[in-house]
Amino acid sequence: MEKDMLKIIVNARFEDISRITDEDKKFLQANCNYKELHGKLESLITHNCSDEADRILHALENLIEDINFESGYYNEKYYKQGFIDGLNVIKLILQKPS
Repeated sequence: MEKDMLKIIVNARFEDISRITDEDKKFLQANCNYKELHGKLESLITHNCSDEADRILHALENLIEDINFESGYYNEKYYKQGFIDGLNVIKLILQKPS
């Protein structure tokens, strides 16, 4: 029962955190230049490796997807562990006699 409740709480928190706010959008626009960088790479690859451009660009997209997937996996793993650790600390505090 406790694990089911924890799973519900964690999933609700993930949904809450995963919403992209206007503040998030501003931060990402100011600090991430993926589209610009991707365009430059695409241009360089197409210009210098015209025969292999599609294959190289496809490999690049696969690499980016793998990196994003791995990052998401570890972010979720560490978030869950931190959340569980926090709950355990609260549990210990509540169990101690005053």
